[in-house]
Amino acid sequence: MLKQVLFAAVVAASASVVQAQDAAQTPPAQPAPAEPSQDSATPPGAVTPDQQVAQPAPAGDDVAQAVEQEFPTYDTNGDGTLDQTEFTAWMTELRAVSDPAVAAGSSDMAAWGTQAFATADTDKDAVLSKSELIAFLSQGAS
Repeated sequence: MLKQVLFAAVVAASASVVQAQDAAQTPPAQPAPAEPSQDSATPPGAVTPDQQVAQPAPAGDDVAQAVEQEFPTYDTNGDGTLDQTEFTAWMTELRAVSDPAVAAGSSDMAAWGTQAFATADTDKDAVLSKSELIAFLSQGAS
């Protein structure tokens, strides 16, 4: 279950990396205006008892929990951080779970790992802390 949560976050985060690389970005679509209420007693914007308001689950919490649990497995040198090799190995394994066509040693996967690592390494110290990894993966999960 945790691997699936992490994988979903990785896929979303990698999509963000790819989107950031696109030179031409289209503006976001504007939502359709809400239809006026038929009930004149209900003020505009009010929620009536028969309406459901969806509250999204805190995806970042799931990501943080998964990172805390899985991080030691991929921190092969035990220094409390992930270098690019450790990070790419973890992300490759997660991608391979849902897409068996992913070639772990391919140049495409290596390039993706390099780009994703550079995006996640916000302080540019060439290693990822747990907090950097959680922030990176949570971007795509939210």
